[in-house]
Amino acid sequence: MGQVRTILLTLIMLAGIVFPAAGHASLLFYASSNNMVGTPSNILKVFNDGTSSVWNITWDRAFELYDPRGIAIDSAGNVYVNDSQYILKIDPSGNGTVFATKPSDSYGYGVTVDALGNVYSVGAVGFYYGIYKYDASGQLIDTWTLQGQSLSNLAIGHDGYIYSGDTFAGAVYRFDPADGSHTVYASVDSAGDVAFAPDGTLYVGSYKAVYQVADDVVSVALNRRVYQSYGLGVDADGTLYIGNNRSNWDNEILSHQPGSSTASYTIFADLTEEQTITGIAMVPEPSTVTLLVIAGAFVVFVARSRSRFKPRPWAE
Repeated sequence: MGQVRTILLTLIMLAGIVFPAAGHASLLFYASSNNMVGTPSNILKVFNDGTSSVWNITWDRAFELYDPRGIAIDSAGNVYVNDSQYILKIDPSGNGTVFATKPSDSYGYGVTVDALGNVYSVGAVGFYYGIYKYDASGQLIDTWTLQGQSLSNLAIGHDGYIYSGDTFAGAVYRFDPADGSHTVYASVDSAGDVAFAPDGTLYVGSYKAVYQVADDVVSVALNRRVYQSYGLGVDADGTLYIGNNRSNWDNEILSHQPGSSTASYTIFADLTEEQTITGIAMVPEPSTVTLLVIAGAFVVFVARSRSRFKPRPWAE
């Protein structure tokens, strides 16, 4: 009886992971929120029903978010934030530490992390923008200098290369993570934040529009309602989320369905004037492989349990 109870509890637990209860809001993404009116700035937890709450972070020392302008998440659920001089790391439980201190103060706000745990951050390199590369322990291992460019956030494509928009140049750059060499991937007017969809489409934020780049063709994805699109994210279904900062109005997060018209949007989340979104980091969803591994492990567990506790035949 005890084994049956264990099996049932395990099944319920797995079902809760794979198939959340109907109506229960699950975490969809983190958003860096720069308070342009007062202090402090913060990180928002945004849920799939459009609600949000301030993430209550426990810092390992006296610390207050000052100017968070970029956010990324790794496969383990750790969140990285580019906050002026610092790169911050927050674990899934909300414990925050200073991951690295940039060589000089900068309001560059791009940050991303690759599959090996290397962290890339936009910052000031002399009089110019550049990208700092850190290993998984927070040690600076490389610096890429870009004369004259004004980089936005950073995103890693399916090819492993790093992409960033340059508002002044009207270009999206493609960086080789090995040595920082770069080329112009696409020309987009006032190119800002970038984000990749699961199908490889690259979205690029701009003034009063969001563009998309697919098969080397640049076209408009959305040009209605958008004012300043600081922060883009795409979920596993391809839905695009846009941090729409509306200056003297209340801010918001828009959603846009792939393949819909350039005027099609939904106000996904209403925010306040103080909640100026500067970056979105989508929470990875369990992959099909992960679910198959979980299911396989459960089948093996059940089989072994049945074998172990199989009634023995009566002795002759």
